[in-house]
Amino acid sequence: MLQMHSDGFQKTGCQNMICKGFVQTSTRVTPGMVLDNLVELALSIYRDKFTSNWMLYNGNEHIGYWPKEIFNNMADCSQVQIGGNVYSQINLPSPPMGNGMLNQAKFEKVFMIDGDGSKSKVPVDKITTYNDLGEDYYGVSPNFENDMLYYGGPGGWTGI
Repeated sequence: MLQMHSDGFQKTGCQNMICKGFVQTSTRVTPGMVLDNLVELALSIYRDKFTSNWMLYNGNEHIGYWPKEIFNNMADCSQVQIGGNVYSQINLPSPPMGNGMLNQAKFEKVFMIDGDGSKSKVPVDKITTYNDLGEDYYGVSPNFENDMLYYGGPGGWTGI
């Protein structure tokens, strides 16, 4: 799920492709789609030096971009968040996340890239995790010393 908020969750924000302005360039991979047979994604988001648009890539495949006009106050952003949400109707079990196994899906080769394209490790002492349902249903386990982020779980929460 892609969430974009350029003002700290005050007045702007949207999820997935409900956001106006994303320019889709790929017909094979699109944000928000269910990826049944895809084993690996190599996602990267960066600001293009020439256009100042925010580009979304899967490996070398350009998926699309967010025009610079959407994010008018990110020149000096100081925080990056990664998250996941699941949804089910009240009293129905919540769906699995990731591959459905607790902390078994993963992001590998997670790095911070600055405006000059220089890559650096995620600062381990600055990481905060949050899980509002607890480890029985979903988990998140950062291991940025090895450039990985593990997540996922079986779901099954009914809210009762």
